Amino acid sequence: MLNGAPAIGWGRFFRQLTPQRQRRLERALSEGGLLLGEYTELVERACLRAYQLQGESPGWERAGVKKAAEAIAGDLISSYVKRKRLFLLVRAATESVIVARLCGAFPEEMPMLQQAPTTACYQAALSASYKLGLRRRIHARIEALKRAER
Repeated sequence: MLNGAPAIGWGRFFRQLTPQRQRRLERALSEGGLLLGEYTELVERACLRAYQLQGESPGWERAGVKKAAEAIAGDLISSYVKRKRLFLLVRAATESVIVARLCGAFPEEMPMLQQAPTTACYQAALSASYKLGLRRRIHARIEALKRAER
């Protein structure tokens, strides 16, 4: 962590999770399409912001910083997931127009294609198999982090 905020020991954090909580975290990340690295970065940003707020408002208890970090992290993660999905929609719409042009679509057909992005990129990112694969990768990464810091 930067600016005096303590570093988060992710290996220790993941070792302290119960198996049920770890599965819930893995499921939530895969449903949101977040990689583990994205999640940890967002949480670290939230902690840094909470410590900055503590510096601006002296007298905060440690528990106050933790609650503030959790609230900030929740907001950061939800807005990040929304931006990521919006990016997927934009990318899918762009790809569908490019494919349509390559296939010889007429210019008057283009607006209709932009309204309903159905490209493989967007569909794959929302598919159950993609989410399951992502969940498996997240699980493997968490387990590797647990073993690394022992």
